[in-house]
Amino acid sequence: ENAEALLRRMIEYTDSGKLRKVTPNTIVYNSVIHAWSRASHRPEAPYRALEILQGMRARAFAEGMVDQSICPDVITYTTVINAFAQQANIEKAEEVFEMMFQDYNDYG
Repeated sequence: ENAEALLRRMIEYTDSGKLRKVTPNTIVYNSVIHAWSRASHRPEAPYRALEILQGMRARAFAEGMVDQSICPDVITYTTVINAFAQQANIEKAEEVFEMMFQDYNDYG
């Protein structure tokens, strides 16, 4: 939760113009998603990881443009897939895989 709160604060500062040189990028998002994926004892963990991935995608693919600095990569998607797999939620893991496949087809 602390890592996610820090990410949200970074996004808020970036959007408001308070933070210009240090903006959340793929590595920052992946770190927060990874933290949630390791919290397998918490039932909401994979859903929180997915929520962060969806927010990342929204920013990366806004208005038909691709922002490579925050574009989800294979590590991003597989970390979320793993979080669902650890809780035996294969259906959601497959949904994330399909999301990855679609994003690579749409945005390369």
